[in-house]
Amino acid sequence: MKKILLLAMIAGLSLPAVSQVSPFLEKGKSGITIGAGAEQGYTLKGGMGKIGGSIKGIVDIEASYYYDKYDKSAVGLLNTNASSSGVVATATWWVLRKQPVQNIEVNFGLLAGYQNFSFSDYKMLLSTNDIYESKGYSEGIAGFDTRINFQLSDGWNLMPGYSLLYNFGQQTQKIADVEETGNSTGLVSKLNVSLFKRLSKGDAVSFTFNQYFDTYSTGTYFQLAIGYVLPLK
Repeated sequence: MKKILLLAMIAGLSLPAVSQVSPFLEKGKSGITIGAGAEQGYTLKGGMGKIGGSIKGIVDIEASYYYDKYDKSAVGLLNTNASSSGVVATATWWVLRKQPVQNIEVNFGLLAGYQNFSFSDYKMLLSTNDIYESKGYSEGIAGFDTRINFQLSDGWNLMPGYSLLYNFGQQTQKIADVEETGNSTGLVSKLNVSLFKRLSKGDAVSFTFNQYFDTYSTGTYFQLAIGYVLPLK
């Protein structure tokens, strides 16, 4: 049980930003996006970059790359070199994009994806005096994303949102130089708010703040990201 709990603790350390594309575009438009951001938490700090696209504002496909460093004292690590890197790929089907009243648009999407991360020098000493080392993990992702877009003046928009994801996957670890694997599941929720401006050609520049919560006992952490969305004819 101790081993599985350790696996679950590290599984939530790097999670998808799930910024999406379609809510930043005019309804029915296809487009592409690029973005970058930084993240900070009690145990980690790092950054990410992403690319993605939207098909007629209905289906989004995105890929992100993450790199994080971990705090030795906060996690109880044996050195200051612990890091992780990995990729996240997601697809979102926007089943609802409605404007119930003027200047307010409601978006609801179903999301699925996959993430794969590897760890370097992520080692700690167990109570048994054995060395625990995380090697990496891969997970499936499934959940939903909601956004409410408040259209302000001069092309500016304020868009709060909430996402809930269910993660299921497998982690690889070493204990006393013996490699083994274990399964884990968990939930990740995200509160976010984006401030973005639609420009004259329908493209948009966005600034997004994300706050994450999870059931992995990794603590709350935050992301700040900027993005650019270009509509396609």
